Amino acid sequence: MPVSPSRISADSPVSACRLHKWKSKYGGLESSELRQIKDLEAENARLKRLYAKLALDNAAMEDLIAKNCRCNDPLISCSGVTFTRGDTQ
Repeated sequence: MPVSPSRISADSPVSACRLHKWKSKYGGLESSELRQIKDLEAENARLKRLYAKLALDNAAMEDLIAKNCRCNDPLISCSGVTFTRGDTQ
């Protein structure tokens, strides 16, 4: 016998609204499909964190290059370097 969402939400800290969202998102899936979606969501989160870290590293490198190119040393050439942030000389 199926249990109503209101009964589940009364017995647990999960709200009826949250149960409805879960049911609409995962209701018709088999366990293997659900596992595959969860794995893909985890991989997507991992890739987003990796991208954020690399974007910060890239911004730090651009700042470092911009600082080094401000000097008037003729041996240091900044030509051919594209800066997306900060002042350059």
